[in-house]
Amino acid sequence: MFRFWQADSKSNLLKQITTTLIRTGGSLIGLIQTIFGSIFDLLFPLKCMQCQKLIAKTNQKNSADYPVDYKADKNFSENLFKNYFCPECIAQSYEPFKPPFCKRCGKKFQHNFTQNHFCEDCLKGSNVIRKVRAGARYTGIVKESIHFFKYQKKLALARPLEKIIFKGLIEYFKPPEIDVIIPVPLHASKLRQRGFNQSFLVVKNFKKMLEKNNIFSQLEIDLDSLKRVKKTGSQTNFSPEQRKENVKNAFKVVKSERIKDKKILLVDDVYTTGATSMEAAAELLNSGALSVDVLVIAVV
Repeated sequence: MFRFWQADSKSNLLKQITTTLIRTGGSLIGLIQTIFGSIFDLLFPLKCMQCQKLIAKTNQKNSADYPVDYKADKNFSENLFKNYFCPECIAQSYEPFKPPFCKRCGKKFQHNFTQNHFCEDCLKGSNVIRKVRAGARYTGIVKESIHFFKYQKKLALARPLEKIIFKGLIEYFKPPEIDVIIPVPLHASKLRQRGFNQSFLVVKNFKKMLEKNNIFSQLEIDLDSLKRVKKTGSQTNFSPEQRKENVKNAFKVVKSERIKDKKILLVDDVYTTGATSMEAAAELLNSGALSVDVLVIAVV
């Protein structure tokens, strides 16, 4: 009846039990956890979120607890996503956020410039954001993961995605540059519908992660000072001008005393045209913030 209960499965289970007994010195609790964990894995094997192919489970700890070489791009995405996608799907292009890019909006330059500089749009426009940085480009496995996370409520993907955005934090910001982290808020109706704010989920472990990497700061995560007071439609199919109009007057600072004279890091999932971030940044600056930077998982 249960085809999964084959010789190799029994062998793997016995091997895990033996290993647990040796590691825990014969601990009964450890043995029981291993047995039930193995049975659960046999009954509910991991499948690739994208193609549904069976994948081998790794003993990956909570994202905030295991070490990652943030300076290495090789195998970075493979190690992060191997509990969620098969090797073939992970092999989709992963592009780290690397120079050359616009010093303000982070736009990728198509030519082989040797230095970062301002793009034409930022030279001509009125972008009030000091700088936009990210952990990756919005393509391949990162793009797919954000879609699964945000629209299909695959909340387990917060683990690898927080690693990617954290990579952007430690590569492009220093603790003195930031006083407060503010995840871009959702309108109350959207929060009820979705059930979570994706921007908060990828930064909620930042303090612990900084300490793990021997970076100590007094960073605060503020969920109360900036509110989204206007219900807006999806930006997906809008032109840049329509996006600006859509989010016009969408944000309101309700606790200006916590914003005044502070260096704010505004956090979102994706930076496309920047309309949402710029509108939120303008409201923060009008309420007395010293500066506003933006950090996202990925820049388009």
